[in-house]
Amino acid sequence: MRQHARRSIAPSLIAVTAAVPVATADVRDRASPDDRRPVVIEVRDRGFDWGDAAIGATGALGLVLTAGGVVALARTSRPRPSQRRRHA
Repeated sequence: MRQHARRSIAPSLIAVTAAVPVATADVRDRASPDDRRPVVIEVRDRGFDWGDAAIGATGALGLVLTAGGVVALARTSRPRPSQRRRHA
């Protein structure tokens, strides 16, 4: 049964793989070299984005608190050899 599944899936994968470059071709790629013009992209500098900085700082604080909690739990869950009671 697995051999049959492989034989039916393989041609489908090959067809999809061959169709992907055709489907993603850009219209500008078909233009003649004389018709091509440089693309100008205008970027406006709006300064420092405090909202993005706050999101990053909050994420970093969350990671630090999570790591600290994991370390604290790992240290308190295992008794140290010196803290074990010796029974005679």
